[in-house]
Amino acid sequence: MTSLKVKLVDFGADLSYAGGDDSEHELTFTPTLENWNTYNIPLTNFTSLNSNQHIAQLIFSSVPVAEGVVYVDNVLFHTTAAGISNQELSSFTIFPNPSKNDFTLKGNEKPKELQLFDQTGRLLQSIIPQGIETNICLSTLVDGIYHLTIETEKGVKERKSLIKN
Repeated sequence: MTSLKVKLVDFGADLSYAGGDDSEHELTFTPTLENWNTYNIPLTNFTSLNSNQHIAQLIFSSVPVAEGVVYVDNVLFHTTAAGISNQELSSFTIFPNPSKNDFTLKGNEKPKELQLFDQTGRLLQSIIPQGIETNICLSTLVDGIYHLTIETEKGVKERKSLIKN
């Protein structure tokens, strides 16, 4: 896949498809292949929307069509809380991803706690990190998708999905 497209469609105040007041806007991204990609997209980037009060569709597509694999996790629509700037939000990187035996979580601050869950939501590991970089062992786990919850001093939680091959 050379491009990942994200489209929002607002059906307008009449809440009806093709009701005459529909609007849509599509954004295009160039993903890093065979790796997790994180996109923090402000709703204001969807400039062709008449409003964002009646969003009815969120559409993901690729170029070329049906090429590549995309995992989508944690689609959130939010407004930034008053008094919190983007610089204050926690940032974390997980590598390698996908992983075979273990992965490393590195951030701009030391997390208070890390929790690793399987796809059913069962807690597998709870870790109290000693610093801003933490190694997490996956060697005892079966192949699958795992979710990591990261709790920071600021109370910000970020979830990342992990694949073990």
